[in-house]
Amino acid sequence: MNRLCLDLGLTNTGWAIDTAHGHIKIPSRETLSPMDDHAKQHRLAWWMRRLNGLITSIEPDSVYVEAPFISRAHPSGAMEVLKLHGVLSTVCSAKKLAMFTVENRTLKKLATGNGNASKQLMFDTAHDLDSSIETEDEADAYLLWHVLQKGLI
Repeated sequence: MNRLCLDLGLTNTGWAIDTAHGHIKIPSRETLSPMDDHAKQHRLAWWMRRLNGLITSIEPDSVYVEAPFISRAHPSGAMEVLKLHGVLSTVCSAKKLAMFTVENRTLKKLATGNGNASKQLMFDTAHDLDSSIETEDEADAYLLWHVLQKGLI
């Protein structure tokens, strides 16, 4: 079973993939965020093209995504992440892929034992399991994959 796990973000999107053999691949040098100004202006169209390409190349059976975090301090950023989530839902629907959204607190509780875990604790937990984890986004995607592998979700 190939499952794509995502942590959506405005700057970077963390992602992890497991294969039929149960191994994970985290392409830490690969980005799912627009790098140039033109792409940033057309973020949603860029995101849809990138997701379509990624899903076509890895052929996942399902997609798991951490629920967008709604921050009262940054409501416009939260709205942009919700838009990315909507595009992901549209792409999954078009490709007839099951998409599962996992709440932030649920992931934190299952990964660390603390539903209010800090970003640093999430990163440290992931890094303890796999020292190749480099970013908070990768850590969240990896931990989502990890709790799936353990059958906790």
